[in-house]
Amino acid sequence: MKPGERIYNKAADKQWSSQVYHKAKEVIGARLSKASGAVQYDSICEAVKQQYPSLCDDTIRDAKNPQLPYWKHLVASAI
Repeated sequence: MKPGERIYNKAADKQWSSQVYHKAKEVIGARLSKASGAVQYDSICEAVKQQYPSLCDDTIRDAKNPQLPYWKHLVASAI
């Protein structure tokens, strides 16, 4: 990990992760209602980051995959 990055902490980050998950669900619903075909994971992540940049904290990392920002894990869970 790079300086300034940290591993997701369930107790400390609970409120943040809940917000990311629920906002991702909203974005996913909106994207799917407008889509005429498949929607790619990366495009959903980009849409979440565009609408909620303050929630998409790249410094909080996934413990199982430290190369992945934890918010992207939450988007995948929301899908």
